[in-house]
Amino acid sequence: MIFALVLALFFTGMFALVADLAAVFVVYDRVGDGALLAVQAGASAVAPGPFYQGELRLDPARATARCRATLRSFGLAGTCSADAATVVATAQTTARLPVPLPGLTAPVSVTRTAHPVFGGTLPEVSG
Repeated sequence: MIFALVLALFFTGMFALVADLAAVFVVYDRVGDGALLAVQAGASAVAPGPFYQGELRLDPARATARCRATLRSFGLAGTCSADAATVVATAQTTARLPVPLPGLTAPVSVTRTAHPVFGGTLPEVSG
């Protein structure tokens, strides 16, 4: 009888753990997707002046603005930063656990990095 009671409590705890981990993984995927799309949006902010001179560089202000706008559209808190060669996004949220323990939360944070991209060929520089 005691064995059955202990086994029932063990399986109840395991069920709660599996359910909570599944919820955290779902939120992690969503946050990761948001961070990835944010850096991709930022990486598309190619500076036009250097581009027409044959260089592929970011416009840091536009890259940061596009990155932040994308994070906001996903409803995520986070930070974005950019320089001429790289854009970085860190997205954060808290996962709601389906079987919560009192006072326990699951913070989720994902950081993604990207470099400038352009979907064509660089213009020929005559000179």
